[in-house]
Amino acid sequence: MEMRIDNRIKRRKQIRVKSKIRFTCFVAMIIIMAVIGFNSILGLNVVSGESNDNFITVEVLPGETLWDIASNNMSDDMDKRKAVYLIQKANDLDDAAIHPGQILKVPVS
Repeated sequence: MEMRIDNRIKRRKQIRVKSKIRFTCFVAMIIIMAVIGFNSILGLNVVSGESNDNFITVEVLPGETLWDIASNNMSDDMDKRKAVYLIQKANDLDDAAIHPGQILKVPVS
């Protein structure tokens, strides 16, 4: 009886890789599908944040500030601080320093 159990254990099929290329492609596809699945489940493929592709260009006049540009070119119901921030963000400005003759993109809604 013990001999039969040992034979059954020894008779298990051993898995051999016949084609390394096919095996590599299979593993790569499994990894790609796993990454895509996790991204979909976790929502990593969703772009978040404000996206405003509508801009007007404004030339800075002498003595003008970002606050003035925001007041003159953006809607009155928008908070001016947010408007100034959006102008800075659209133009990659680190601070509110602007110069006469500078061309700025101003987001419009």
